[in-house]
Amino acid sequence: MPSSSTFLRGRRFLVGALCLVLALAGAAPTGVSGAETLPDGPWGLVTVTPLPLTPPSSVAARLRPPRASTWELQGPDLAAIDHILAAGGLSGEQRETVLALGAFDPARPGRWTVTPPDALRWSLTPAQRRQLYHELARFEGNPSFILPGVLPASPAAWGAADLNPELHYALDRLSFPRRGMRCLADGDLLTPFIRDEAEHQRLLRLLTTIPAVKLELTRASLERRATVAAYWQLPGGRSADAVLAWFDAFPDVETIDVVQLLPPRSRAMINTYAAPRGDGLLSNCFWTALNFNQPATDDRLLARGTSDDTCGVLAAEILARDFEEVSPPYHYGDVLALLLDVGGQTLLEHTMVHVAGDIVLTKNGYTAAQPYVFMRRADLDRAYPYPRALRLVGYRRRADPPAP
Repeated sequence: MPSSSTFLRGRRFLVGALCLVLALAGAAPTGVSGAETLPDGPWGLVTVTPLPLTPPSSVAARLRPPRASTWELQGPDLAAIDHILAAGGLSGEQRETVLALGAFDPARPGRWTVTPPDALRWSLTPAQRRQLYHELARFEGNPSFILPGVLPASPAAWGAADLNPELHYALDRLSFPRRGMRCLADGDLLTPFIRDEAEHQRLLRLLTTIPAVKLELTRASLERRATVAAYWQLPGGRSADAVLAWFDAFPDVETIDVVQLLPPRSRAMINTYAAPRGDGLLSNCFWTALNFNQPATDDRLLARGTSDDTCGVLAAEILARDFEEVSPPYHYGDVLALLLDVGGQTLLEHTMVHVAGDIVLTKNGYTAAQPYVFMRRADLDRAYPYPRALRLVGYRRRADPPAP
């Protein structure tokens, strides 16, 4: 396990399609058909049903529309900045335009910023956009390029959105490939192509729907009752065997929602969006995962803003002190961390709770439009489209952690 000096929290920015939000309006959780069964395991026979969630209207007022793109680069002089832009694939004429508009920040030596003209962003070829945005992602001042929005891969989702051809073309023109995904960092340029409010709502639903799932434990799990009860039993938690006994008490019941096996706090939060706090602090993945099944919450893990590093640094310290690194197969309640190895450091980017199979309990990022959900790990990976893949490491809380 990395030492606390290198096990640092990484950058936390707007996650997934929220970079593209224009002005969210109401929507509600919607279940769809297509249940599958988790592979055989000690968790019993568990069905997984898609339960896509879209931010409701109560969340809309707390979200901001995307702003015009700003590029921030680092270098000692304009020659160094020009070299970076050339590495990003810009032509000489394009670089000349950008360099004439940008400036160094006198309060931050070596930091150079520019707001590129819309026309220049539209002029980028697909190859230039991919190469340039990969280059911009090397600098921490470019959150929209480090974690861009990710366009849905489902043809059905695009069909349901029923976007006009011009808007569909604009999305295709502005998107760029990264690690097998189609990403978008210029959502502000879409506005002129939206014909009316109805299409606006369809676009928002397309871009902000979260691929949550519903988990149900089936009656067939009773065939291995002791094993299943042992798997779902959390220290000090609700009796898993008592929950399984509901099948005995109600012969017509064929499934039990796995929500019933969550600790009380998580049970109350699942499939909901974090309510605004009077102190302005923000719930996040660290608070959600490290407070799982704890008698009281450690609210030091709440964030003071979308770029607050302190809660992540604390999360790294807690993992190093109170947890031990474990290998698969993971247990229910283990904390899974996504780590980014870069520049000789290990950055803690995300934490989540292992549930069963490939299912985790997660809250992705700090924004109000990210709910507490069950999610498949493959879908969660799409919420973190960093230029390089993240490393998954499992942690299990020690039975007798040392005092802080």
